[in-house]
Amino acid sequence: MAAGDPVLINLSSATFLLTAETGVIIESFERDVDSKFKEIFNAAVGYTIGYIFYDFVANLSWSAIVNGTTGFTLAQPGVVLSVANDLSIGAPKNGVATGGIYTKTVKVSHAGEDLRKISGTALQRAGVS
Repeated sequence: MAAGDPVLINLSSATFLLTAETGVIIESFERDVDSKFKEIFNAAVGYTIGYIFYDFVANLSWSAIVNGTTGFTLAQPGVVLSVANDLSIGAPKNGVATGGIYTKTVKVSHAGEDLRKISGTALQRAGVS
């Protein structure tokens, strides 16, 4: 640990900082997992008797300050994105453990007296790589 590094007390399994991403200074990163959902209604008894969760997808979103010309700065819809921040927990990765991470949207903004920023979204499905 270097002088000035954050010190976590009694938080041995906690994560405090994000991992550096190529081409940007990362500000925020999110990952949520969703699925399609179907209720199974039994007309013989008049109520729902089960559910089907299927076609899981991880949705990622990020915001960063542009700090280069590689990595996240090259993101464009339909192109695979290499991501250093893996926010999933455990081996099943909250339902989406494999698959390429494909850029869905990109937004570049630059306000007066501020640094140029890039943000966007991506998705990951187990069956698509």
